[in-house]
Amino acid sequence: MLELQPFIHSKNLILVPYLGNISRRKQFSGWYRGKVVQEDRHEFYLITRGQGTLTVGEQSYSVTEGNLIYIPSVAGTRYNLIPGEGLIDYYSINLRCAMAVHKNEVWLYNENTRYHYQSVPYPENEEWSFERCSGPMDLPVVRAMSNYTLLRELLSRIYHIRTDTDSINFWAEKNILQQFFCEVALQNKKAGQEDMNTRRLNKIIHYIKKYYMEPITLDSLCSTVNLSPSYVIKLFNHYTSLSPMAYVNRVRIEAAREMLAETPLSVSDIAAQTGFKDSFYFSKKFKAVTGITPRQYRNSLP
Repeated sequence: MLELQPFIHSKNLILVPYLGNISRRKQFSGWYRGKVVQEDRHEFYLITRGQGTLTVGEQSYSVTEGNLIYIPSVAGTRYNLIPGEGLIDYYSINLRCAMAVHKNEVWLYNENTRYHYQSVPYPENEEWSFERCSGPMDLPVVRAMSNYTLLRELLSRIYHIRTDTDSINFWAEKNILQQFFCEVALQNKKAGQEDMNTRRLNKIIHYIKKYYMEPITLDSLCSTVNLSPSYVIKLFNHYTSLSPMAYVNRVRIEAAREMLAETPLSVSDIAAQTGFKDSFYFSKKFKAVTGITPRQYRNSLP
């Protein structure tokens, strides 16, 4: 598996893409028998218009404008792109990759000469190493790209470089490919972070819904996911527009509304069973959310 994230964070790693071909298809109606992955070739399709279904092996995916398709470089894998209503426009590229690794340099400072010098000179031909990247990249088969407009522009520039009969600027092509992969990796990192945050939030919410009738503090919520209070607060504000404790009160009030409607319990008993410290605090929070007191809510029920 070729992981892209290390290329973002390390100055010693360089991804070296070698473009095999780029094409631009308009009003694509599908391949007659589909296609087969060639060994060590990475295939990308950026959908620029239309929608349809992608099949890779036994898996099916819905695709639409703004989606980036990655076909893993697993030799022999069959795939097909089937347009839905109307036809599909796309850019496609296929390429191979290598990885260049530069060894860490150790520099020391000479006080007498006031000069930095390399402490251990490299043996000949050992400063750099190169490795052909085989196997698939750590990318999903289909992803909606928030940086779609930029990716489309980058592929358009490569396409025009390749179709310019006067001169082919391979240096510019390589630079644009580097930028393309950087944007894809950054989007993948962002989406991975979003997925992780969603899982963390769901874990906290599951805890709240299971234990809302018991005392809950911000610290107890943080301990369920081993995060700091400030991070958990940002998480809730981002996804729910509520603070963590405000969300807890919402869950408690929803439970209280059901009990007011379905049981003869008193307001004090319902407050105690839904985690509120007393009936006065319960009534205050209930009214802040619903606009009426618990008694008024019960009296308004048919």
